[in-house]
Amino acid sequence: MRIPLIVCCASAPLLGLAACIMPPSMYERATWGPPPESWQEQGRYRQAERAPAPEPVPASEPARPKSGPSFSTSVDPYAESLENAQPPTPEPPLYGWDGGVVDGAPQGRVSEQEGTPRGLETPPAGRMHIIELYQQVLDERDALASEVEILRKGLEETSMALEAKTKESLELGAQVASLEAAHAGLMSDNRDIAARLVQAQIRRLESEKLLLETRIEIERAKSEEAALAAAARPGETRSGESQPKSAAGKAKEPPKPHAKEH
Repeated sequence: MRIPLIVCCASAPLLGLAACIMPPSMYERATWGPPPESWQEQGRYRQAERAPAPEPVPASEPARPKSGPSFSTSVDPYAESLENAQPPTPEPPLYGWDGGVVDGAPQGRVSEQEGTPRGLETPPAGRMHIIELYQQVLDERDALASEVEILRKGLEETSMALEAKTKESLELGAQVASLEAAHAGLMSDNRDIAARLVQAQIRRLESEKLLLETRIEIERAKSEEAALAAAARPGETRSGESQPKSAAGKAKEPPKPHAKEH
């Protein structure tokens, strides 16, 4: 069993080398048709005997190009392109829906743009260009530094103004608190005064009530005395009509003192 395995292992590299070595005829392009009549003359390995020469074509009958692909074993692509070159056939015309021929001629004009194409410009290089870029970076840094300094000063001024406004707001808050306390005190005083005023009004109304009651009692007593006097002297009233009134000359009695108002 070992001997056939050794033989197989030894023959495998030889078969690989034999497969790698290809004859030069394999490099030639293959064609999909029968070989031409003069394939022995055009082949790389010519045989000793030659084929008979082709018969001459009379001059009166020009040779017509054969339709179909021409088979060749040449390895030169330029020669093959010349052999396979055929006259361009005109394209059939296009017809529209109305049956007329559509004119497909190109319109406008295409011109080549001068200068380097966009996006393919070669960037400048060299020491001077690097120095210019460095100077440009320095200028931008200086401009940004000055701008940062201006912004920093503005920030400081804004912070100072903010602190001042904060102090002012605190002072105003303290003033508002004191005013609110004063307002609360005034409101309490106002309530006390209103309560006292109400009490005074009540007392005044009570005193007026007492005064009216005393006056009513006095008038009632007077009317009762007058009625009693008239009932006690009925004859005097009749005789008094003929005699002159003596009461006219008499002095009127002074009114009785009334109760003092509180």
